Amino acid sequence: MKEIKLKNGQILTISSPTLDDAQELADYANTIRFESKFITMSEEDALVTGLKMMEEFSELLNGLGNYISLRQSTDTTNSQSMAYMGQLQEKFTASIKDELAFRKYIANVKNLDEVIAKNDFLKQYEFFLKEEKKACEHLLDDNVEEMITKMNLTGGAAWGDLFSFLSSTVEAEYEGKNITL
Repeated sequence: MKEIKLKNGQILTISSPTLDDAQELADYANTIRFESKFITMSEEDALVTGLKMMEEFSELLNGLGNYISLRQSTDTTNSQSMAYMGQLQEKFTASIKDELAFRKYIANVKNLDEVIAKNDFLKQYEFFLKEEKKACEHLLDDNVEEMITKMNLTGGAAWGDLFSFLSSTVEAEYEGKNITL
């Protein structure tokens, strides 16, 4: 059993990854639709709220991902854990548009230094916010960024998963004994 404490005080308990856990992550991702929520907020409030939401989402995603990875590392042939990891990666990919919207929002805050200076919470993220503002100069179209993320999951990450699976299940003879690579 694994307990994950979120910043809002809520505790998420996971006994083993299930479709419900993946669905909870999807439901949470759907509740943080950035554009509609932040239109009426001040820039300071929007930045604070957006960063806190990113923290919570990251904790949930990382907690589930770490748990599933631990299960996979103890039994690399567990197809259920592999399927859950795939679902989790899909949910992460689905959240990319919201993340991009928030990053673009950060880039469009004209007086970012002044907004940061007024808020202690934002001061903790000063480096991150300033780097995001610079990085947004190089962002591509939202659809292209989303496609690149999907390609990374199905391309590079998939090759890494395959390597891990094969290196932990393929047996070879070494000094007269069968061992896994």
